[in-house]
Formats: sequence, C-alpha cells, structure tokens
Amino acid sequence: MSSVSNKTPLFKLVKKHCNECGKKLFLKNIRDIERKKYCSRTCRSKVTGRNTDMRFLWAKSYTPEANAKKSHKKENHPKWISNRDLIKKRPIPEKNQWRDAVFAKDAYTCAHCGKVGGRLQAHHKAPYSIFKALRNEVFNGVSLCVPCHKAVHSAFSGIFGSIAKNKENRIAI
Repeated sequence: MSSVSNKTPLFKLVKKHCNECGKKLFLKNIRDIERKKYCSRTCRSKVTGRNTDMRFLWAKSYTPEANAKKSHKKENHPKWISNRDLIKKRPIPEKNQWRDAVFAKDAYTCAHCGKVGGRLQAHHKAPYSIFKALRNEVFNGVSLCVPCHKAVHSAFSGIFGSIAKNKENRIAI
C-alpha cells in the first residue's frame, strides 16, 4: 500500500549556469553539483587562461617538426643493425640433430651432477660464437641440467668476463 509519491527521488536534478557563457547545466551527480562551474573545457580555458582543449594540444604535438623527432625508421632507429652478417644465424635442423647426438653420447645424464633425465640442455664446450668450425661437432658438446648449465655460464663469465670482451683471447671451457 505504499504510494510512489511518498518516496524520495533517487537522483536530485540541479540546474546551474556556466560561469563563462551562461549555458544551462542539468546536473544530477552530487560530485558534479559541487564542482562543475563551466559547460566545457573551452569555456574553462577562457576563464582560467590554461588551454586544455584536446584539439589544441593535438594540433601542437602533431606538427611536422614534432613528428620528425619521433620518427625512428630504418637507420634512425636505436636498435638498427647495419651489418646483418653479425646476427647469429643458427640453422635449426642441424642444431636439433647436434643436441640429440650430444644427449645420446652422454646417455641423457648431466655430466656435472650425474642426474639422469629431467630438463637437459646441450652446452658447447668451445663457445658457439667464437669457434664456428666446432659448432656442430658432437665432441664439443656436453649434456647439463638447467641449474648446472647456469652455474657453468656464471662461473665462466665471473672468471673471464663476457665473450665479447675476451674474443681476442679465444678462451674455451
């Protein structure tokens, strides 16, 4: 037996006027009622002196001078590689055959800790990047589990530094 007229309205509609142009604003959100004084960003920027109109900001940032600074194409890109011969091209079929042969040679056992099976990785004794002739030789490989493989690489870099620094020394482990 409740009537609709006894209920209070869920939203209160308030009419305000823009401080710049006088346009009517119909607001029903409490936060907007307390804070909103202008009908648009353009009117607000006229009063405050700060131009927050997005069209103005976009026009300023998309000038030919600004776009020239942003262009990182081809040679201008920071990661551009001019000599493509320096990229390591590792042929996948030969690499997979080499890895399987190394695992079979070591009977799927880690050469360092003796763990059988698990996640094994084939490690080049003579570094891959330096000794190109030994890349696909089975005697140059050894089977290592993941923790031992990480330990071998960290020990090598800890003692000798990175391979790039010691390329002239031709150090092999």
